[in-house]
Amino acid sequence: MPANIPADASRRRLADENFPKPVVDALRAEGQDVLWVRTDCPGWRDLAILELAEAESRIVLTVDRNLETPTGTLRAGIVTTAPMKCVPLSPASFAG
Repeated sequence: MPANIPADASRRRLADENFPKPVVDALRAEGQDVLWVRTDCPGWRDLAILELAEAESRIVLTVDRNLETPTGTLRAGIVTTAPMKCVPLSPASFAG
């Protein structure tokens, strides 16, 4: 694994709020380090979720079909089980 990626990164996940609880529970039971947006950071916008995942070297799990990203392009480390359309954020999305 490259030096800038922690050795345990392959087992670190961030499940989006719409990700199924039974899957989150199953991953945790297997010893995966899984944060679940629904309980660990409820109400967070897509950009904040992606920033947290990037900062903590987590793979994002989602079934969201319209994940908002700063550029409208898919970022590395996102696993989705649904056909996906990345939606560029408007400048208003960055306002406090």
